[in-house]
Amino acid sequence: MHCRLLQDGYRCELGSMTLDIHAPTSTHGALGAFNFGIIEGTMLLATSEESLELLREEEAVRPSDDEAELADVEHFTASGKRRVASQQASMKPFKRRLGSNHVPAPSRFYLQWAGCETGNAHLVLDDDHERTGYFDLDKSGTTARGQFHYRSFFGQEPLVFTLLKIADKPRKKPDAWSSYCEEERWIHW
Repeated sequence: MHCRLLQDGYRCELGSMTLDIHAPTSTHGALGAFNFGIIEGTMLLATSEESLELLREEEAVRPSDDEAELADVEHFTASGKRRVASQQASMKPFKRRLGSNHVPAPSRFYLQWAGCETGNAHLVLDDDHERTGYFDLDKSGTTARGQFHYRSFFGQEPLVFTLLKIADKPRKKPDAWSSYCEEERWIHW
């Protein structure tokens, strides 16, 4: 990732800024782990603003990995048979919404992010849904240009960036979006 404002103003090195996008786990979009030098965390990605909102709502109630491990404890049924809790409450498959009037641009991806400031570990939540942005893939699918907002830090000025695909597999796993929803639930350091 390349962002001139972060590189020049905050000494974020070109090779240290990353976005690791994972395969979609929902029909609404995908998650990514990012490190933009001054901030790192989880990013939601979708092909429309409507899908991004649906993904955010979906991910806000999805348990983090730590919570999921606690849910996988064994339970005994009335008949004495053992059953794993996660088998009892399996997720329903997602269905695409039909009849939408909005036809998304195939190369534009909308994003929303939440994370921690790297210097002081201050949690940056997105309760107001203003940490948003987008990027447009080029025809090759290997580079993209876009912008994102961090209004409490940069005001109304968007951070313009360029992405370059360097690998087919992500290196870093994103934290659960729900872990950024309540400050007391998240202890990063």
